[in-house]
Amino acid sequence: MNGTTFARIAEYIAKQTGKEASTILPETTLADAGIDSFDFIELVFQVEEEFDIHIDHNQNDVAARLKTVGDIAGLIDDLVAAKTGRAAGNPNEAA
Repeated sequence: MNGTTFARIAEYIAKQTGKEASTILPETTLADAGIDSFDFIELVFQVEEEFDIHIDHNQNDVAARLKTVGDIAGLIDDLVAAKTGRAAGNPNEAA
């Protein structure tokens, strides 16, 4: 997980919940961070816009996979890397 990505997510969660960003760790669960289901949806939309990625909201396991702040940061890093890889790879690949 990229530390910069994690720091950006921790800052966003801190603003959203009123918690101190320094208390939010990669292993902090979303529930412990004060993120409820509505906040989770807002968080997903925020990171999609900020990182210019798409998180498939229709996957049944998205919420199950993303239990901690570190999980979210890791997913973002994976999606950004995949997008960057496609952009720098074969020009005939679908973006």
